[in-house]
Amino acid sequence: MSAGHVVIPLGLLYMRRLQRWFIRLRIDPVRQRRRMVCVPPSVGLDLTYWKNPHILSVGVPLGRVTSHTSVFTDASLSGWGGTCMSQAVGGQWPPHMSLHINALELLAVWRVIQHFAPLLWNHHVMIRTDNKTAAAYINRQGGVRSAQLLDTARRLLCWARTHMLSIRAVYIPGELNRGADLMSKGGPRQGDWSLHPELVSQVWSRFGTAEVDLFAAPGNAQCALWFSLRRQNHPPLGVDAFAHRPWPRVLLYAFPPIPLIPWFLDRVQEERLVEVLIAPERTGVSWFPCMQRMLSGCCWTGNWPIAR
Repeated sequence: MSAGHVVIPLGLLYMRRLQRWFIRLRIDPVRQRRRMVCVPPSVGLDLTYWKNPHILSVGVPLGRVTSHTSVFTDASLSGWGGTCMSQAVGGQWPPHMSLHINALELLAVWRVIQHFAPLLWNHHVMIRTDNKTAAAYINRQGGVRSAQLLDTARRLLCWARTHMLSIRAVYIPGELNRGADLMSKGGPRQGDWSLHPELVSQVWSRFGTAEVDLFAAPGNAQCALWFSLRRQNHPPLGVDAFAHRPWPRVLLYAFPPIPLIPWFLDRVQEERLVEVLIAPERTGVSWFPCMQRMLSGCCWTGNWPIAR
């Protein structure tokens, strides 16, 4: 079995329970080489897998994977999250979830790839995680130290086998996994969203280049001059644009949190300002008719890519 697991689908995974059981017996291979043992049912099921003629004959693909689809995943004690192909997903753990963080990281991988299954179908998948244990349990098809981790890895790998060409994992530092980390902690706050840089360039080409960003932070400011809602951001124009009067009489850019849009529209009307406003197309809210009346020309609508 040890020599043949590399050519058996999930061969190493279906050895792990046997290895854990045998290690706990503490058998001396020299003095107790004739010792008789009784194989428990849990191990017997895995041995049955190894005796299946179809499993033994199906084989595994040979050769090196030259392309793959990357999936970033992360877990916290409160939730899980991940990103794939510029899409993001996240969720919260059930109340009183008591799993170890390493098990939560593996469970997060499983939930994220299940969510992105339509994108990952029949693909080679590379999981990028900031948890070394999770990466090891995926690449080594489980382990022998933790039954909890082994059971989670087993469910994950068995599911992946039927939906993907292959799955591997690589460890990345936490600072390179900020998107998944953000989603695992409940997602970004409204004020943290920003347009994708390529789309911002298109906005400038269409409406002109704005000079002041009214609602920004160091990581998402679209103009050299900007206000922020947080003092710790040290904004060059000050904290809270609404606390400053008048606003600069230049082309303004605004991507405000949704609750602030009505006050923003009132201020623009009052001071007769010109601005580029990024807002959701919610025709049923009270401020939408007012926004339409204030339009200069036609609005630009569509499903725009958002970044943090």
